[in-house]
Amino acid sequence: NYLDSDALQTTDKYNFLGYSAKGGANYRIDSNHNVFANIGYLERAPDFDTVFPSFNNEDINADAENQKITSFELGYGFRGEKFSANVNFYHTAWNDRTETVSFQQPDGVVNFANILGVNAIHKGIEVDFVYKATDKLNVTGMLSLGDWRWDSNVEGVDILDENQDVVDTVNLFIKDLHVADAAQTTMALGFNYKFTDKTRLGLDYNYYADIYAAYNPSDRGTAGAPDAWKMPD
Repeated sequence: NYLDSDALQTTDKYNFLGYSAKGGANYRIDSNHNVFANIGYLERAPDFDTVFPSFNNEDINADAENQKITSFELGYGFRGEKFSANVNFYHTAWNDRTETVSFQQPDGVVNFANILGVNAIHKGIEVDFVYKATDKLNVTGMLSLGDWRWDSNVEGVDILDENQDVVDTVNLFIKDLHVADAAQTTMALGFNYKFTDKTRLGLDYNYYADIYAAYNPSDRGTAGAPDAWKMPD
């Protein structure tokens, strides 16, 4: 899109510091039972399309904000001769999810405002198991039931230009609406049969449901406008 003679062929470099800290503990009650807990904090650097939202070398959001993620997990495990399973509960606070507003200055330069406070809560339960039906046949399965919702509305955020004039006011009426673009209910069942040491046959079934489509940006600012619509299972 840019000729060698075009100064926009190459952009400046934009650096964002992201990091994570994680820790956990496991307690083995006996040879069959254990409990565990994990905690983690992650500052996620902005994605490429957050820094270059128009996918060109002109409109650049150089001050994009990191996303802040705090996660807790508590679980139980069972180990038997033929059957093994894990159950865990998780709660994740995903704060400052990327939301930007663009506006044009009088000189034609496009600027970006990063809207903070777009927070989501992800919580749910996960189960997985392995059952050794015979010496040759293993049955595996998993179930994940999630409830991922936006935590609060973002209202009355004024966007100011370089002259401190209000060019837009942001209202996001999203509280308790579902987070989009990922299945919040998933299930799987699998069979693995060992014919010989070098030959196996596997069969897996996967189910995905409760997938929500992202909101229509043209509805932003309308009270009660849906942020997500449920898609068919």
